[in-house]
Amino acid sequence: MNTLCEEVRQLIEEINPYVEVKAETRLLEEGVLTSLEIFALLIALEDKYDIEVPGEAITREHFSKIEDIASLVTELMRKK
Repeated sequence: MNTLCEEVRQLIEEINPYVEVKAETRLLEEGVLTSLEIFALLIALEDKYDIEVPGEAITREHFSKIEDIASLVTELMRKK
């Protein structure tokens, strides 16, 4: 797992300390993140990486796995 993926994993586990997240964990399908926890994760990502996640980017595809979230963050950081 690369550094960004590891940081995303840590954020998820801070938001929901009752789960252990692995790279292959399907965050929504396995119930790791609720809608409220996704909102908390969005705020944490925006604060940590100084990005703004547009509403149209909040999709199942972008929040399915840690790698998907990291890819979204990378894409948004490049656009700054």
